[in-house]
Amino acid sequence: MHKRLIFYSAFILFPILFSACSVEEESIPDLSQIPKIDVEFTRIENELLKPKSKESIANFINQNPKFAELYFKRSNYPHDSILINTIYELASDVHTDTLLMDTEKVFGDMKDVEEEFELAFRLAKYYYPDFVIPKIYTSVSGFGAFGFGKDLFITDSVVVIGLEYFTGEQGTYFPQNTPQYILRRLEKDYIVPNTLMYISQKYNNYDFKDKTLLADMIYYGKAIEFTNKLMPYKSDSILLGYSIAQMNWCEQYQDRIFGVFVVDNVFYKTSSDDKNRYVGERPATPEIADNCPPRIGRWLGWEIIKQYQRKNPEVDLKALMDLNKAQDIFQKSRYKPQM
Repeated sequence: MHKRLIFYSAFILFPILFSACSVEEESIPDLSQIPKIDVEFTRIENELLKPKSKESIANFINQNPKFAELYFKRSNYPHDSILINTIYELASDVHTDTLLMDTEKVFGDMKDVEEEFELAFRLAKYYYPDFVIPKIYTSVSGFGAFGFGKDLFITDSVVVIGLEYFTGEQGTYFPQNTPQYILRRLEKDYIVPNTLMYISQKYNNYDFKDKTLLADMIYYGKAIEFTNKLMPYKSDSILLGYSIAQMNWCEQYQDRIFGVFVVDNVFYKTSSDDKNRYVGERPATPEIADNCPPRIGRWLGWEIIKQYQRKNPEVDLKALMDLNKAQDIFQKSRYKPQM
């Protein structure tokens, strides 16, 4: 069964991957038979917030009724005037101009982000010819303080990027109550990988009857590999959301990591608490070592997937994503730490 894509928050629900540079050079498929694509980008912060006009807000809502319902939940408001006033309050807020200046400084015309999306979606078309290219919107929502907006809002047809979440150290403000180990991933480089990670859920087959940690690890490993295939130039450290030091630690101590999983029967734990220790958001994984990176089960899941692919080169990305028997994948990978 595949998960239907609805909408997600990047830095809370579905973190990311890792490694300073790929151990193996990623080969890019021949795209000569796939036409170049133009991703449709709409900067709604420019249309809604910069004019500071209720009339311009009303015009946008009326001209984009589907988006207004999807993103602003227009029908939840008794009258359009209430929604318009809410957006106008955001536009007039004393902090909004600073957020707009910060995002302009960090993102500029966003050509680099557009180009990353264009290559990724072109590769998605290569692996999945029926892939529907979503429309991309950017926004500034005051970190959701006005009842709408988040870091990433994703559906089957729309991606909305909350730019203020990804200004990193150059930003004046940061989302409240977000720990440092998550904040460090709120950078521009993570926008496209995070988006692809969520899109992967539409294609990532999962056996919901299998409650083991191994099943979760393989699921995450496939999601990471999906993103890797669509962004072959992106470093593993960005994909995994690890620092270079964390990547190096995993490389150096992979035998210890695997040893704990085997000796303590970690692969087959089924309680939510146990699974969260190895794939959930935490500062570290002290069950392995005090300085073991967090989400180590995702890292190991991807390592298993990579070894599975080396042992089974006839399995392409689409076939890989359709697999849902975690134990079978694990056995056929014949995984051993690479020394």
